[in-house]
Amino acid sequence: QSQSSNTRIVLQNVTLSDCNGDGLWARLAPIDIHGLKLGSGLEDGIDLTGSSGQIRGIQSNLFDGEYVVRMQSIDEGFQLRDSVLYSGSKGGLLAFNCESIELTNLTVHGAPGIDLDETSGEMNNIVLNGTDSGIGLTIRHGLSYPVVGQEIQITNYSVGLKLHAHDFEEPAPAIMRNISIDSIEALSVEFYDARIESSTLNGGLSVASSTVNALDSLLLGSESIDAGGLLNEWTTHSFQAFLNEELVEATHTITSDLLMQPITVTGSFVDVEMLHTQTTSEGSTSIAVATTEATSAGSLPTTHAFTIGENSQQDVEVLLVVNSPPVLSIQTPYSGQRYMETTAVEISLTVLDDTTDPSNIGIAWAIYDAQNQQVKEGRTTTGIFNITGLDTGLFVLQLVATDDFGLTTIAEVDIEITQLDTDGDWTSTCSSDTWFDASKGLQCGPDIYDPDDDNDGRLDSNDAWPKDPCAWIDTDEDGQPDRIQCPDGTSTTLFEDQDDDGDGIPDELEGSSLSESGENSTVLIFIGSILVLILIIFFVRVRGGGPKSLGEIDERLL
Repeated sequence: QSQSSNTRIVLQNVTLSDCNGDGLWARLAPIDIHGLKLGSGLEDGIDLTGSSGQIRGIQSNLFDGEYVVRMQSIDEGFQLRDSVLYSGSKGGLLAFNCESIELTNLTVHGAPGIDLDETSGEMNNIVLNGTDSGIGLTIRHGLSYPVVGQEIQITNYSVGLKLHAHDFEEPAPAIMRNISIDSIEALSVEFYDARIESSTLNGGLSVASSTVNALDSLLLGSESIDAGGLLNEWTTHSFQAFLNEELVEATHTITSDLLMQPITVTGSFVDVEMLHTQTTSEGSTSIAVATTEATSAGSLPTTHAFTIGENSQQDVEVLLVVNSPPVLSIQTPYSGQRYMETTAVEISLTVLDDTTDPSNIGIAWAIYDAQNQQVKEGRTTTGIFNITGLDTGLFVLQLVATDDFGLTTIAEVDIEITQLDTDGDWTSTCSSDTWFDASKGLQCGPDIYDPDDDNDGRLDSNDAWPKDPCAWIDTDEDGQPDRIQCPDGTSTTLFEDQDDDGDGIPDELEGSSLSESGENSTVLIFIGSILVLILIIFFVRVRGGGPKSLGEIDERLL
């Protein structure tokens, strides 16, 4: 027994026998033992409590005591390795209340072989050989950290592997990888869950109030499952997706009749465990086929069925179908099309896609100026829409169509917004130097240069409605034109004023409108002149003493 943590017990190539007690008894002592032979005449070959360190190379073929190795309360990763143990009357190895011990390269003959009680740790390359009786490996009353065993071979026992706990305990599931058990009862579990991977169990299986998950394992023997027991059998499958014969990263959504909800994984090479058989006290349910839907950037969703269970193909290869981007074209406007200020730019487009309904394809639009600066943007779900409020200049209209899987197509067209020309006289014969159309003898051009924007013959400065050819004068300035006269092919929303001078008396009651009297003034003057001439003739005749002949009157006047 060590009184100092700095003291280490070192034994090499030592033989212990006829000790009338334990061969090696150590308490709280760091030890390093190599090449220890245990003979007869010993109670326990090695009895350790609270010790640390390692023991290698035990030989116990002559041992006739109780336990070859007994370990208690060891929690510092103690190692027992490279040894051959012949079980005594109580067993080969007993570990109680130990944490994180390491058992490596051990061969145990006889029963019980190894007993781990309230113990956690790792077991690697263990061989247990029995004589058709007893238990090979016992794990009971486990801790919150699991016992993990790899490369274990157990043969010729009544029970090859026994897991036991009480119903109020919750030990971490035991994990066994690459183990081979050939015994009358290969596995017996009670209130202790287990995970068996890549193993072969030849013998009966007894599952009581526990769940056993067997992955990629071969179970050969009868099964006894109580009402609280469950045996799940799984196979591992590696999912790969190819697009244009190249391995790509893909998302797989996997479903089967035994899955409560889909499994979703993403990657270029992904392993997935598939449940194919489920056994309860009421019987077994098995399936042989599952389905995956794979998607990847630039591909369509591809559904692929694959086999699961014993003798199924591990690799699942999905050949993806290429997703084509939307086909987008701009019908109007055409390239270089001109629009006047205030005129709406009508956009007409067509879009098609191999997977997405056209009504569900998102269309984003943007307007860029000559400096490639974005001046307007928006979205639409229709094939025809308008864009308004653009200033004069050169612009590029850009449309972007996106399908349900993120593929996009861009279409562009250039347009020009010209200055406003209300009367449309800015034609090819209109000189931009003089803003005069010699062929028509009229001033012309955009409104900012044309002195008569509506071409009604009246200058804008004298026209109350300079952009409406149907009206020009508003005497009483009440917003209604005195007269409406629309040239052929034009119309107006204005209404003619019924009281031009605004005196409260309708024009029709005043005899004529102000404009009509202006236009008839010449006629009235002519009529007035005739009346005056008649009066003169009448007075001359009266003053001359009576009627004379017209000739006489004329002669006198002359």
